[in-house]
Amino acid sequence: MNKRGHSNIRRICKFLAAFLILARLQPALAQQFDDGLIDRVRAASRMIPGDRPFEVRFQRFVNYSGSLTEWVENAQPDVVQAVIGVFQIRFSDGWIMVDAGADEDKISWEVDFSAQDYELVGAALRGASLVVATHEHADHIAGLIRGPWANDVARRALLTVEQLENLVEGPDHPGIQISQEQADQYLSVRYHELLPIAQGVVLIKAPGHSPGSQFVYVRLGNETELLLVGDVVWVTTALVSGSQRPLALSDKLDEDRHAITSQIRWLQQMQQDGLHIIIAHDGPAHDVLVENGVIKDGAYLGKSE
Repeated sequence: MNKRGHSNIRRICKFLAAFLILARLQPALAQQFDDGLIDRVRAASRMIPGDRPFEVRFQRFVNYSGSLTEWVENAQPDVVQAVIGVFQIRFSDGWIMVDAGADEDKISWEVDFSAQDYELVGAALRGASLVVATHEHADHIAGLIRGPWANDVARRALLTVEQLENLVEGPDHPGIQISQEQADQYLSVRYHELLPIAQGVVLIKAPGHSPGSQFVYVRLGNETELLLVGDVVWVTTALVSGSQRPLALSDKLDEDRHAITSQIRWLQQMQQDGLHIIIAHDGPAHDVLVENGVIKDGAYLGKSE
């Protein structure tokens, strides 16, 4: 086994050790987006020994547009640009992927799909030490369920029990429904509030948009703090105004609007405190983050630059 292989195994072992500690210490309480949560997150981010990640990258493979009215309650009918992609949290000896994308036939609306960029997504997933998903909707998780690299990546995918249950019992797209036998091939975990998965990286339980939704906190070596928040909202405009999706759409998605309200308020406070809130589909906001050097554009498959 090569040197990188040993390093990846050590990282997984560290994760497992941290999970066992957390399982013993953590009470069985529902997630509370209270004033003390960020302190608990920061403490958890230090639990696993090792170096922090040094960068977060975003690899898009879909562009599309829509009306703000359709995405944000009581918004103006402006045309907005959006993306689908995956995030890569890079360490000196490897990387963790957040989300896994989807084949074009698993995306249920009209988009500009780049097969070339999606191949980069697949290569990044194949090379990852660990893959997690912000939630179990097809455009975020189908790459772990179906597609040319799904079997290769499954053994390194860590999904929550809630995500797997939803995929078995009633996913948002019929093309990603799996059997219980298929679900058993993935690493699975049930946690109540927080789960550190590497030095500087913590999963934050955040059901609301879906039962298995979670945020991913990242603290880089340069002290930059980021929150990858999936689809709690679809555009930054909604976060700024504190608005959710239109009620009819929210009902169709079977969202917990009370939970999302609490999450939005907490994220607004985190943004005021200097954390970078990264909304999965907000392409223009990603571009600003790239311009400001907060994240980088495109997956990088080498060991270091």
